[in-house]
Amino acid sequence: YSFCTLLCSSHKMQSGELFFYLFCICGFQGRFMSLFYEERGLSDSEVGIVLSVGCLISIVAAPFWTGLADSMPRHDSKEYVLTITIIAGEVAFLSAALVDLGTVPPEYSFLYLFGMRCIGSFCFATWWPLVNAISLEDLHVQHGTEGSKLFGRQRLWGAVSWLLVHVIQGPLIDIFGTKSMFFGHLVASIITIQKIQEYSSIKHDHKDEKKQASKASIFNREVFAMLTKTYESTGFFLLMFASAAGMSLVENLLFLFFVNDLGMSALGCGLSVAITVLFEIPLFLWSENAISYFGIPALLTIATLSYIVRVVIYTLVPTGWWVLLVEPLHGITIAAITVAANEFVHSRAPKGLEASAQGLLAATRNGLGFFFGTSVGGYIMDWYGSAVLYRGFAAFISVTLLIYLHSVYVIRKRERDAIALEHERERLISEKVINQMFGSVHGFEYEYEESVCVSVNQTITRYNTI
Repeated sequence: YSFCTLLCSSHKMQSGELFFYLFCICGFQGRFMSLFYEERGLSDSEVGIVLSVGCLISIVAAPFWTGLADSMPRHDSKEYVLTITIIAGEVAFLSAALVDLGTVPPEYSFLYLFGMRCIGSFCFATWWPLVNAISLEDLHVQHGTEGSKLFGRQRLWGAVSWLLVHVIQGPLIDIFGTKSMFFGHLVASIITIQKIQEYSSIKHDHKDEKKQASKASIFNREVFAMLTKTYESTGFFLLMFASAAGMSLVENLLFLFFVNDLGMSALGCGLSVAITVLFEIPLFLWSENAISYFGIPALLTIATLSYIVRVVIYTLVPTGWWVLLVEPLHGITIAAITVAANEFVHSRAPKGLEASAQGLLAATRNGLGFFFGTSVGGYIMDWYGSAVLYRGFAAFISVTLLIYLHSVYVIRKRERDAIALEHERERLISEKVINQMFGSVHGFEYEYEESVCVSVNQTITRYNTI
C-alpha cells in the first residue's frame, strides 16, 4: 500500500492508482478461481459452467452499469457506480465461505456457488469498462485529444498489482489452501473503495454544481451501432470475441491444466503470472510509441499471433516448468490487445457515451467471448483433453484474425480509392478551369488583335486620304 501510494502520489497518477488497487481485488481471485471451485468439490465441467455463467451475465451487466453511469446527473457518476458494484460484489464473493463453514449442504454446493457467481459477476462486469473510462477521461483533461495514447502508462499499474498479488497468493494457497483468498479479497476491496473516494474528491473538488442530465439511455442504440458501423468495426469486434474466448482458457482453465496435466504447483502458477507481467509493464509504458509506430491493426496482429504460438507450445512441453519459457508471449498479448482495443473503441465512441462504448467492449470480450471460451472449453477439456482444446482454439482465432485483416484491407483500399477519385476529380476540375481560362484569354487576344487591325486599317485609310 505504501509502495503504490508513494509512486502514485501525484494527481497525474491517480487513475493508475485505481488500476493498481482494482487489480488487487481481482488478483485475489482471478486465475485461482478454478482451483477455488475445484477445492470445493466441483468437476471440470461444473467449474466451466460456474465461471462461464458469470461471463454470460457480463454481456448484459457491463452495458447496463456503464449506460447508467453515462446517464446519471452526477460529476462522479462513474466513481459512484464503481463503488456500489465493488461493495455488492464483495458481499457475493465472501458468501462463498458458507460452503466451507458447512452451512450449505454438499449436494447443494454447486447450485449455491453458481448463484453467488451470478450475483458477483453482475457487479464485477462493470469494473474494467468504468475504470478505463475514468482513466481516459482523466487523460483527456490533462493532455487533450492525444491523451488516450498514454492510457498504457496508467494501465501498467494494474500489471504491477497483478504481479505482486500472484507472487504472494501462490505460496499462500500452497500453505493455507484457497481460503486465504477471502482475506486478501476483503482487504483489497476496502482499500480500493477508500482510494476511489479520494480520487473522486480530488477530481471534482471544484465542481459543485451537478452536470446536465445526459440524453444517454442505459442501452443506447448509437453505441450498439458501433458493432456494424463499418466492415472494419465488425471484424474488430469479431476478433475481440475470439481472442477473449482464447484468453478465457488462460484466465479460467489454464491453472487446472498446469496443476493436473503438467504437475505444476501453485507457486509455479504464480511465477508464470509474474513472468507475464514483467513483459507487460515495458509494453504498457511505451504504448504511446507503439500506437504511433505500428498502428492498431499491427498491434492486434502481434497480440493474436503471440497467443497462438504460446498455446500451441503449451501442448508440446513435457512438464509445467517449461511453460515459463513462453509466458513472455502472454505479456505481449495482454499489453498489445489492451492498448489497441481501448484506443480503437475510444476513438470511435459517440461523444458523451465513452463509458457505454467501453461497456460494449467489455460485453464482447469479458462477457460473450469469455462465456463461449469457458463453457465450451470446459467440456472439450473433459472429453478430449487440453491438447485438443488449445490447438482448436488457436485455429479458431487464426481464422478470425484473417477476417479482421481482410476487413482492414478492404477499408484501407476503399479509402485509397476514394482519395484517388478525389484527386482525379480535382485534376479534372482544374483542367476544366484552366481550359476555360485559356479559352477566354485566347478569345480576348483574338478580339483584341481584330480590333487593333481594324483601328490600324482605319488610320491608314485616313492617312492616305489626307
